[in-house]
Amino acid sequence: MSSTESQSPRKNTFPGLFVRLVWFFAGPAALMFLAFELIRRGSFSAVDVAFGVVVGLIAIARYIDVTRYDGTTGAGVPMTRGALSRYMGQLVLFATIGWASAHGLGRYVLD
Repeated sequence: MSSTESQSPRKNTFPGLFVRLVWFFAGPAALMFLAFELIRRGSFSAVDVAFGVVVGLIAIARYIDVTRYDGTTGAGVPMTRGALSRYMGQLVLFATIGWASAHGLGRYVLD
């Protein structure tokens, strides 16, 4: 094994898989659950804080995936810092839209 291989983390490691599962599956699943809970409650609560925390954890997991585990785009090419910035912006945008929509449904439609 060369010195560059020992310094660069491998893609196919358990920590790399765990990080990918967080940002790709577990995080969005948690956001869906929390969105349904926001709809059910209809008002501001600790669920709002949990929603924001999960969005932050997804962003951190994706950052770690790209910087430590050679994360790639959907096309399979290495993700650049610019692409990561766009991902983060889209994550925040769509999470905010989802959060506001959940509150709108809970407060005005289902009330």
